Amino acid sequence: MKRWQRIAFNTYVGLILLGCIVLLSMILLLPITGERNPEERGGRCASCLESLAMSSRGEGWAGGEGHFLLRYQDGKWAWVRQSTDTLLFAVAPGAQGEAWGAGLKILRYQDASWRKVNVSIAEGFLTGVSAAGSDDAWFVGSTLWHYHAGDWSAATLDADVYPSGVSMLSADDGWASGTRYDGNDPKNGVLIRYQKGKWNEIATTDGHLSAIAIASPSDGWAVGADFSGVGVFYHLDGTTWTQSGDAPGVALDRVSVAPDGDAWALGHRGAYDAELHRYMDSELYHYMNGVWTSVPLPSGLYLHSISSVAQGDIWLLGETLSKDGNGYRHGVILYYQQGVRQTIRIPGRPPANEWEIPLRYATLAYLLLLVMPFAIGALIYSWRPQADRFWRNGLVRVIWVYVIVFCLYMSGAVCLSLAAPDVLGAIPGEVILGSAVALMVFPLAAQLFMMGFMREDGSFRWRRQT
Repeated sequence: MKRWQRIAFNTYVGLILLGCIVLLSMILLLPITGERNPEERGGRCASCLESLAMSSRGEGWAGGEGHFLLRYQDGKWAWVRQSTDTLLFAVAPGAQGEAWGAGLKILRYQDASWRKVNVSIAEGFLTGVSAAGSDDAWFVGSTLWHYHAGDWSAATLDADVYPSGVSMLSADDGWASGTRYDGNDPKNGVLIRYQKGKWNEIATTDGHLSAIAIASPSDGWAVGADFSGVGVFYHLDGTTWTQSGDAPGVALDRVSVAPDGDAWALGHRGAYDAELHRYMDSELYHYMNGVWTSVPLPSGLYLHSISSVAQGDIWLLGETLSKDGNGYRHGVILYYQQGVRQTIRIPGRPPANEWEIPLRYATLAYLLLLVMPFAIGALIYSWRPQADRFWRNGLVRVIWVYVIVFCLYMSGAVCLSLAAPDVLGAIPGEVILGSAVALMVFPLAAQLFMMGFMREDGSFRWRRQT
């Protein structure tokens, strides 16, 4: 093979490998660069979340769209990254510091990290969740779904009943709210109890029910609205459900009860925003001295979620109605403690360079991958083929190509797994598999090109021999 032929061939192989590695690095670096803020994706809010749940241990979670959840621990809120990009409509604390998230996918917080739960149910999205015990939880969707020790099952409910909320006291006792429909029209609300492994309808209400919260077998609340648009409160005294208050003109859609029985409810009224699909004015109610009383809220906020921890200790999650100079809203958390309100503005999701992950090690790993085409090109360029040793040298070169490729690829993976395991976990399995295939296919394609288009004497087949 003449010098100019070797240069041409090395250039061909080098360009293919360089293009492969650049493309591969762009694909693999995408999950590492951090989640883009919703405004960069055309969203409406830089830090808005959908659901909040606090535990009596002084810890809590708030979830919404994207890779990040907000965690409350040791008196501070901080962003926590998880590997699955999803939208969560509900979060709930579980046993022994665990937590659950439900929405377009199901997430479980266990062993200090969030993981996607493999789901074997035909479900579009879930709107509620309640942990029933260790490795046991119920989810609200088109029906009630039960997760227990890795197994899924569906509750047996009437076909015309659609659940709206679930609240479990234990793995063997709990309640659910829902609405019975006549075609597309609501017929009445239903209250269903879980005992001895079965769900049984216990009571019905006028209108529809939106949420339920149970503090003990003798104390629980459900909220909704009647057919005239009046918000209604229903109380469980241990044996029967009775209406215990109303809120004219308010659509009650959230209720929370602390273990000590302190009950709060959240509703909405006012003008309907067709773009956001909701009524814009939030209303907060507190059950005191046997009466539901309206509690003043700061103006300019829309509230999504509510969580009562103890008497006079309540958390609310929402967002600003007004937009900033860039045209976006911002998430807020309200904390009431013994009548004193604290407003916390949720900071924007952190970019990668402010994220507590040593990205310099990840960068080093990818620089190793970028060196690969030069190493392979040098190996091929230094080879001096001889006609009688062509095939043997060709096979040896293939082996060396694979050795170099996978050593560099695995060194990058090892750097990631040691320095930033959650980043490695954020890379989809399909990308990892595709990268491995690409690293095998492109060197092999270069070798096959040489075998297919070059003669044993080193000349190209399309050139006339002399």
